[in-house]
Amino acid sequence: EIARNFHTLNNDPYSWRDDPSLDAETYVNTDGTWQAKITSMINPEWSTPLRTFKDEYSATAWLEKCAEALTRKHLTVQ
Repeated sequence: EIARNFHTLNNDPYSWRDDPSLDAETYVNTDGTWQAKITSMINPEWSTPLRTFKDEYSATAWLEKCAEALTRKHLTVQ
């Protein structure tokens, strides 16, 4: 087949949100601030406390940074 296109049918990449060893939570407060925390299911001592941020973007960026660090720790343990 000369003109066949071999694109991936499911092009959604694997995200840190799909990792079962991480539990990320975000909350919006009544004053417009956001709170976020991430829990490690492998070692609860690595979990972060609940932190407050001025906006959703800051909370999400912090979660992504912490998720990457925890994923690296999880890979070194296993």
